[in-house]
Amino acid sequence: MTNLQLIIAFQTRTPFWVYNTNPANASVNPGDYNRDGNNWDIPDTPTQNFTGSHGRSAYINGLFTAADFPVPAAGTEGTELRNIYRNPGMFQVDASVLKTIVYLGSVNRAICNCGLTSSMC
Repeated sequence: MTNLQLIIAFQTRTPFWVYNTNPANASVNPGDYNRDGNNWDIPDTPTQNFTGSHGRSAYINGLFTAADFPVPAAGTEGTELRNIYRNPGMFQVDASVLKTIVYLGSVNRAICNCGLTSSMC
């Protein structure tokens, strides 16, 4: 007897936004724009539009840099909107094949082949 098992996962592009967690006195890319003591502030909206679809290589190589996002005036919060960017989607298929082999007349043993590894079940 042979069994085939499949698990298919599909996820749409999840939203994200850019924020800066550096303290106000950081030597590179200082944050805490509104000076409230919480280092979780959003920058101003970039001049270039990064919304829309991007290939996987764009995410691997870096979709944008910190320099793309202008620093707001001291004591104010940035103008960037929440969740305007999208991560790439995901599609994954996991499969396994199970084959039951009968030998010696009465002993059953199943052999599993799951992806790249094989194991006795």
